[in-house]
Amino acid sequence: MNTELTNIYEALSTLKSKISSLERTVSEQSVEISRLNRIINQKDKRIHALEKENKKLKEGLSRYEKPDKDSHNSSIPPYRESITAKAVHRTNSLREKSSLKSGG
Repeated sequence: MNTELTNIYEALSTLKSKISSLERTVSEQSVEISRLNRIINQKDKRIHALEKENKKLKEGLSRYEKPDKDSHNSSIPPYRESITAKAVHRTNSLREKSSLKSGG
């Protein structure tokens, strides 16, 4: 009976050391998981910012990829243009008025 008690105490001692070892492992893994979650959150923020920037750049680029057709860049005659398209193309001259007479 004495040997049985000794075996039980040894078994309990072994189990206790294994449990404490597992608790340390779980604690270390918990710290590592927290660190990785912080990294993931940083990456998610970065991805979100890049997606936002990408969308903005695509919107800006789309104006140059497919310009609207008008009488200046297609075979559409000027009388078939919309009024807003005509207003966009009519600009004032950038030249300043001269004090000299016109002509030669």
